[in-house]
Amino acid sequence: MRLKKNMAEQKAHFPTLNAIRFLAACTIVIVHIPVFAEYYGSPILRWEFASHLVFGNGVSAFYILSGFLVTIMLMKAERTRQESNVPFDYKRYVIGRLLRILPQLYLAAIISAILFPFTVTGASLILIGLQLANVVRAFFPFSPINHLWSVSVEEHFFLLLPLMIRIAKRLPVLLTVLFILRVITVLIGAAQPPDTPLYNFLLMYRWESLIIGSLAAYWYTQKHAAVAWIYRHDRLITVLTILTIIFVDGRPLENNIIAYFLNRLLASVILGAFILNAATNPKPLIKLDGPVWDWLARITYGMFAHHVWVIYVVSQIYRPADMNTSVVHSAIFALLVFIGVISVGWLTYTLVEKPAMKLRQRITATKHTLEQSSHAQPDASEAAPALPTQSAN
Repeated sequence: MRLKKNMAEQKAHFPTLNAIRFLAACTIVIVHIPVFAEYYGSPILRWEFASHLVFGNGVSAFYILSGFLVTIMLMKAERTRQESNVPFDYKRYVIGRLLRILPQLYLAAIISAILFPFTVTGASLILIGLQLANVVRAFFPFSPINHLWSVSVEEHFFLLLPLMIRIAKRLPVLLTVLFILRVITVLIGAAQPPDTPLYNFLLMYRWESLIIGSLAAYWYTQKHAAVAWIYRHDRLITVLTILTIIFVDGRPLENNIIAYFLNRLLASVILGAFILNAATNPKPLIKLDGPVWDWLARITYGMFAHHVWVIYVVSQIYRPADMNTSVVHSAIFALLVFIGVISVGWLTYTLVEKPAMKLRQRITATKHTLEQSSHAQPDASEAAPALPTQSAN
């Protein structure tokens, strides 16, 4: 079976998403600063408005972004593979994914284990290496490494996605099946007591957002009428997105998994339309691109992976007595965290992530396999992981 020739010929690079990724990472750090500062014994002024910043309350948006990007790249790669009559090498694809994800993830886990030897155990490190960080978070809802859970949940989806792409004409049907399975997990979760391991485990499987991102990519590549509608109503989409950012916060609903699921689904639909428009509209209402954004996007994964232990280091260095009541001291604390996070993001990208990506390219360079095309440049058009918040949001 051949994919349609009308795949939107076919950029896999969407510059505006670089800016969105970096800004979203910044809001995640903003949300986590007061939470972990207090956890580490250096409470600062809380800024509750931060939970409503763009993507501050939602791994949903990052799941949409990742689902959108990876689906487009995999569909393009599958078309190339079919035209070249090259067999699909799933093993090579998985190796490429692991080399993209694990180096930064494991480095952050090891550093955390050194800093928190009684909290980050050997069993936790093994689970993270097996892409089961969500299991760690299910049993330990608050720890220095439980922010890594969403990378594992996302990678579980991406293990299935290339197999579904191979029968791309039925991709919407397969995504619908996955959505039904997600609804079933929500109903199972509803029968569990809140804040139990099984409840937490099911709460984290936020595949509805990944499905929406993947479906948006399919619509874009197939020139679906919904895409043209979104282009025509970009102002409406922008207004709805702003309202979502301000008013749609899922965190208070985490003890009611059904309400939480519906809340996240609503947010995902609106944010999905916004991301699709921002990424692909030839004349978007909001456009952010340029070499600075591209560079910042490269360090975003490192920022996310390491920001929790950076907050700890800053909390041990800068501890004025009145920080929990002083706006100035709280702002200085946040500034120091951002300086540290950006610096660590750059260092780990240069010393760890970039060499790992070069190794991945060498390993996956033989043949025009699916995974070769789906692991692209180190920017928003590569299959980078989502950046979660501390909660299941």
